[in-house]
Amino acid sequence: MARYNVNFKEAVVRKMLLPGGKGVQATAEETGVSAPTLYGWIRKLRRTVEMGEDRTGPNERSLSEKLELLMESANLGPDALGEWLRGRGVHEGT
Repeated sequence: MARYNVNFKEAVVRKMLLPGGKGVQATAEETGVSAPTLYGWIRKLRRTVEMGEDRTGPNERSLSEKLELLMESANLGPDALGEWLRGRGVHEGT
């Protein structure tokens, strides 16, 4: 059985859950990870977020998470960027 590190799992799940993200089957074919395994990762991440255990501090994010956030925010204007940053827990409102 293959073992995947936490950063890989989180990156794959986040890509699937982003608006316009690929579905589970397409992701399974692309990554070689079985669809049931991907569904398990999604369930586990949702439970973690629901229980308030999501890692959100800047020093707690993986490099791949930081890159995804940077790419997601690249085309936002100043007002939209502020809202986006607060919504992702990157910046607290005043």
